[in-house]
Amino acid sequence: MAVKLIEIEFTEEINGIRGLERYDKILILLRYRGVPVQWVEIFNSPWQATMPAERLRTAIFDSAGEALTKVILTEQLGLKTEQNHPLPPISVVICTRDRTDLLKEALKSILALDYPQREIIVVDNAPSNNSTAELVARLPVRYVKEERPGLDWARNRGIAEAGHDIIAFTDDDVRPDAGWLRGIAAGFADPEIMAVSGLVAPAELETEAQILFEFGYGGMLQYLHSF
Repeated sequence: MAVKLIEIEFTEEINGIRGLERYDKILILLRYRGVPVQWVEIFNSPWQATMPAERLRTAIFDSAGEALTKVILTEQLGLKTEQNHPLPPISVVICTRDRTDLLKEALKSILALDYPQREIIVVDNAPSNNSTAELVARLPVRYVKEERPGLDWARNRGIAEAGHDIIAFTDDDVRPDAGWLRGIAAGFADPEIMAVSGLVAPAELETEAQILFEFGYGGMLQYLHSF
């Protein structure tokens, strides 16, 4: 059976979920003011088509009550200072090869990010055609061709081309979160920090292969920031 993936913003009304008859588990990414707080897992057995809001609230309290209390108290006591840190310029580098359709959607997400100073560099790694170059030519994005095949060559070329000290790598099949670049800036607010990473959540868990990759292999990066 598949796993239903949803996101819940804690500051908004929590409603019931419909259309669950083919899911034996619901996996919720719980956010507070847009920031991921914790995963909440709810088993849907026996399979029910609808999960009422009351059960959702109970599951959130049982699984994430302590984490939510900590982040809310931190905010209320004025101890959270990340919002006051400067927003340094960031170079976003995307390495790609012959996946123009995927890249198009990734660039759409990145261009929509609310961040004051950022450049976007697409490194086209040993392409077999001009489709990526033609796509990038229509966008406010810098195009670089790296003829030597291999992700290491592509990433090193991206580093060499980057105009800013902070370089954010992402892939052509990724849809960055709205707060991605601001989260990176928050991580580098500490001058001793040299590298940061964060949660890479799946877009869906509808097939056996997707479920095995996420829970058997361990997914890409399931870590959530601890408040």
